[in-house]
Amino acid sequence: MWISRSTYSSHHDRRSNIMSTTIPDETTAVETEQLAGPDAVAPAAGFIATIRKHGVFTQLFNVAGVNKGSAVCVSLSEITASTPGGALDTPFLGDAAMKVYNVVPLDGGQVRLRGEVAWGVDLNVRVMFIVS
Repeated sequence: MWISRSTYSSHHDRRSNIMSTTIPDETTAVETEQLAGPDAVAPAAGFIATIRKHGVFTQLFNVAGVNKGSAVCVSLSEITASTPGGALDTPFLGDAAMKVYNVVPLDGGQVRLRGEVAWGVDLNVRVMFIVS
C-alpha cells in the first residue's frame, strides 16, 4: 500500500481540470485499456483507468485476462491534463492522500477495488493495474 503525504503547491491549481464524465457507482464496471510501448510492463500486463472519487469507495473494473487466481497490484495517483483543456494524461503528487485497501481479482476479467481519496470533493484519479 502506498500512502502519499507530501505537499503540492503551484501557481496553477491542477485540480481545476475537471473531467466531465458520469461517475460510475460501485456496481458499474469501469473499462481499462492495456498499456503498450514504453508504458508496458513485462512479463506482467499493465492497465489504466481514470475515475473521479473522494472518500472511501468501492469500484468494479473490467481488466482483460484477470481471473480469481490472478496476482493484481493497484496504485492510485492524482491525474491532470498536461495542457489546459487537454486529456487527463499526467499523474502528479497532490495534497490528497490516496490509499488502496482491498484488491479482489474475479473470474470474468474483473477486479473489485476498495480505496480512499482523502479529500472533500471528487478528484481525477488514475488507477493503474499490474496483472500477472
